[in-house]
Amino acid sequence: MSESVKLVDLKRVISEVISKESEDYIASGFFKPDQIAFVEQLEKDLYGMGRAFYSPRNYVVKTTDLSDQRRMFNIRGILDLNCKKIKAAPKIYFNFTGSSKDDIGTLFEYGYALADRSADRSNPVYHHRELVLFTDSTISTEFENYAEMLEDISIHNSLSENLFDLLYYRNMDRTEDEVKPFLPSNYTLRELTTPMELESNPVFLIDDRPRFMFIIMGYLYRLGKKYWTASLRDFGSNIMIAASSSGHIKLNGLPMDGSRMNEIN
Repeated sequence: MSESVKLVDLKRVISEVISKESEDYIASGFFKPDQIAFVEQLEKDLYGMGRAFYSPRNYVVKTTDLSDQRRMFNIRGILDLNCKKIKAAPKIYFNFTGSSKDDIGTLFEYGYALADRSADRSNPVYHHRELVLFTDSTISTEFENYAEMLEDISIHNSLSENLFDLLYYRNMDRTEDEVKPFLPSNYTLRELTTPMELESNPVFLIDDRPRFMFIIMGYLYRLGKKYWTASLRDFGSNIMIAASSSGHIKLNGLPMDGSRMNEIN
């Protein structure tokens, strides 16, 4: 990303925001005009109904003067704060309209919320939590199917000694034969299909920005499962992905063992 992102007065904001209970959560992109318009209207509507809500955009500002180390600290803080608020929210609104249907952070949050709903049934919030999806009519069924597909996911312990030998993809705009020449010889491509079976410590190819893959990443993160991302191009990662993944592997032109970028664990 060309610009760093930080929380305003991180420690103070986290302590104050986490102390608030029963706040709805607004999951949406908030960088493009249509995204901003949607979030502003929803905030206005919720305020008018007297509902308390947490809207991430109100706690994040752009800055260009942070070191890489400070930047990673801040995006980790954003991730932790947002996840805590999702887990405590009685109602979560997801904006999958317009450009926000491809917003990586919102897709990640949807996967996280789906996993939390099934993983933490002892949480009192679970019994009355509602996930509200705003979608364009052309993709409403698609997002309903995503939730059903995740119910069938299974994660196996990898028998391989090489952590990075399986590379998962979905909806690539190229064929496997076109991609293979750019991969180290030890990599095997595997398409994500249903029912899904993942090896432990999966590596996801994210060049084509597949929606479902980012949902899976949020799902895995909530379950405490590690994952990596990889790209053949110089792909700038989203805050939620950069902070939750175990690293990013830039494949094109690198040695066979890859190279981890944004390592945080």
